[in-house]
Amino acid sequence: MSDVTNQELKDLILALDKKNELRFAEMDKKMEVGFTQIKGEISRVETQLKGEISRVETELKGEISRVETHLTGEIKRVETELKGEIKRIDQKFDGVDKRLIAEEALTRSVFIGLFLAVLTAGVKYFFFPSSINV
Repeated sequence: MSDVTNQELKDLILALDKKNELRFAEMDKKMEVGFTQIKGEISRVETQLKGEISRVETELKGEISRVETHLTGEIKRVETELKGEIKRIDQKFDGVDKRLIAEEALTRSVFIGLFLAVLTAGVKYFFFPSSINV
């Protein structure tokens, strides 16, 4: 084996250093290309997600509008039914009220008639005792 001189070692180190610089430069370029591709892919996915989110929002707004319309119709239907029931119940109470008024008048008439009969009997008993046949 021959002795390696300092100059040969220096040249060898410089050659390896240049080779490594080329490798690092090549790796840097590949990494930049990779990062650019990843950024493009992220941008594409982001755009696609925004489109999907907009589509879902539109569908939800339509569905919410449909449900609101349906519920409004149902509320109006129930209100109409309740108004009819209230009118029917109101008519029944009017009938009951009229019957109570008629019953009150009848009761009052019977009470007045009974009172007059007792009063007449008392007058006849106290003032005309001779006309009473026992």
